[in-house]
Amino acid sequence: MNATNMAQRAYAPTSAPTKSDRSIEFEVIARITSRLKAAIEDTKFPKLVEALHENRKLWRALATDVADPGNMLPKELRARIFYLAQGLSVALVGSQHRDFAWPQAKGACRMSGLVLKLSPKERVLINGAVIENGDRRSRLSIMTPDANILRLRDAIHPEDAKTPVRRACFAVQLVLSGDTDPLDAHHALLRQIEDLSQVFKDPDSRGLLAEASQAMIDAQHYRVLKCLRGLLARENRLLAMRSH
Repeated sequence: MNATNMAQRAYAPTSAPTKSDRSIEFEVIARITSRLKAAIEDTKFPKLVEALHENRKLWRALATDVADPGNMLPKELRARIFYLAQGLSVALVGSQHRDFAWPQAKGACRMSGLVLKLSPKERVLINGAVIENGDRRSRLSIMTPDANILRLRDAIHPEDAKTPVRRACFAVQLVLSGDTDPLDAHHALLRQIEDLSQVFKDPDSRGLLAEASQAMIDAQHYRVLKCLRGLLARENRLLAMRSH
């Protein structure tokens, strides 16, 4: 796997060039797992944060590798690794050892997930199910990590996906609606975001695109769509200027 080379560069030089790719992968994963266990048992927060960060880097590398269309692993296995990489980060951050207490600032509360503020009769698509709000404004807390969420008021009609930003938004929308496999869309969406960065060069736009790229790597497609939608008004202004 290409992830072997990425892991080698990210974590340590190989000391024995005769080792197989599989043995190198095993050593890297075993070493980082050992760091996590030691950090949890030590109950020192900085060490745990560092270990979690190293673990997340490894699984990002693995996810990026299996998302590559040229990866030779069976598609089903690639999909399992990809989704494991998505869920593992959430599971590690949310988990607690029975003897470990996360430090918490005074007055702070635990993160409960995404909160949607819904208007009366507003509809939202959550994991393929259409949910309609009642007659009053309400707040909906999404407790399931990595749930696919799409506000139907924000949905772009296929016939309206005629500009670069709108086409990118529509592509993410297909992932959120369940019509496109996230694994199949991963590289194409990253390329679309990179192409947009060649056009939108102001600081605010670059910030949105950087966040969208990171959200893609983290497989947080709702956040990707939110960032890309922030570019729609800028794109409209650019198109209006070109038409004059």
